[in-house]
Amino acid sequence: MLFAAAGGDHSSDAGGSHSLPMHAQHILEPLGFPITNSMIMTWIIMIGIIIVVRLGAKDIQMVPSGLQNFLEACVEGLQTFIGSFLEKKVVVWSLPLLGSFFIFILISNLFGLVPGVGSIGFGEDAAEGALRSVKHVDAAIFRPPTADANMTLAMAIIFFIMNLYWAIKYNGFVGLVKHIFAVKGTPPAYLYPLMVLIFLVVGVIEMVSIGIRPI
Repeated sequence: MLFAAAGGDHSSDAGGSHSLPMHAQHILEPLGFPITNSMIMTWIIMIGIIIVVRLGAKDIQMVPSGLQNFLEACVEGLQTFIGSFLEKKVVVWSLPLLGSFFIFILISNLFGLVPGVGSIGFGEDAAEGALRSVKHVDAAIFRPPTADANMTLAMAIIFFIMNLYWAIKYNGFVGLVKHIFAVKGTPPAYLYPLMVLIFLVVGVIEMVSIGIRPI
């Protein structure tokens, strides 16, 4: 049965409530290919972003106005923000990905506030004897993409790979290894073997830290 939960509340019985489950739910399976509610919402957001960007870039003017002005302000704002903690050449490398991630995550989170997202879907009536008869959605048609662990994990892995690529591009492979494991500063000669051991341990800890960042 397709319906909207009353007042956007997913409660089904007294003292209990039903929120979106941890996993995305299958809504359609054309030709055996599962389509989840998160995928539907992702496609809607992607199509919306592509349409807005194409309209804003349809007729580029030297003196921007309207939608072009808004889009340029967004890009310049992100460029200034990222440039506040990264070098200029790194900003050029990372801006397309970081800017796209930021915009997609922001819009996805905002869509979670839109009426009907998470509250319109398939389900059954509340159980008999409930404090109030409220229908509860078992499978919402629309689910914010950022509420799906698969999406956040995929984005984390993509960023992890690109971050490693940028680090190697910036330092070189040997330079990156030295940056992680090499002794920093100029300790006295008699302390150097001890410092090598200390920074080797610190480097291993740093490698563990880098490895768990996607989590």
